[in-house]
Amino acid sequence: MTAPAAWGQQTPPPDQTALPAEDAGTNVASYKPDFFTEFRPNTAFDMVTRIPGFQFDGGSFARGFAGTAGNVLIDGERPPSRSDSLSSVLARVPSTAVERIDVIRGGAEGIDMQGKAIIANVIRKPDAGLTGAITASASINTRGNGGIGAGIQAQDQRDGRLLEGAINANTSNGSGENFRQRIAPSGEVILDAVSHNESDYQNISATGAYESALLGGKVRVNGQARLQQNSYHNEETQTIPGGTQLDQGDNEYANGEVGLRYTRDIGGYG
Repeated sequence: MTAPAAWGQQTPPPDQTALPAEDAGTNVASYKPDFFTEFRPNTAFDMVTRIPGFQFDGGSFARGFAGTAGNVLIDGERPPSRSDSLSSVLARVPSTAVERIDVIRGGAEGIDMQGKAIIANVIRKPDAGLTGAITASASINTRGNGGIGAGIQAQDQRDGRLLEGAINANTSNGSGENFRQRIAPSGEVILDAVSHNESDYQNISATGAYESALLGGKVRVNGQARLQQNSYHNEETQTIPGGTQLDQGDNEYANGEVGLRYTRDIGGYG
């Protein structure tokens, strides 16, 4: 049997340091790192996906900037790279380098909402210092096929300057068997075949960026390069009517991007 609560007893208040501070006048709710402690985030992306009532939108890869905007900004600006996904950019920002995340509903001064009703703005610490991470993964299936991957990223932010870079590589292979049979209306088997296929895939990508104050504004230079290779081999042996069919190929795809952005407040002109 549960004893009734004593008269005058009050429920202890929640930990106010873990709750977002909201400015009703600007429709901005600020989430500080303490709010995310229980989730043990490693990156800014981990933090964004834990914001209550906020659904991450990475945008699209349509040509040009139009129609590609996601719903997360970094220091009030969109990441300048079009081919580098927004989730990848956020994943390169360590959680220890985040000062707070502002969730803006309806709009706020100095923020381009990109046509979105809700925007998350990741505010980085001005002097987070040198941070980085190394990742590795491996997988294998019952056929003995699998893949391995590795990545390294580093970021140095101090004295109003930012230098960041990342390299990721992965490789995988696969194999399988297929059976084909073709039967005529008369019931005669006119094709009976078995095929064996193998495939290999490799991918390596590198990104880098430098950001600094310049002539009263801010300049950012970024670059990205990617190389993908894949090959396949399929050999079909036909017992009926007899013979062998071979299909194989190799594909290679490479792309890169270099970007330059300069921003400066000109509100005092005119």
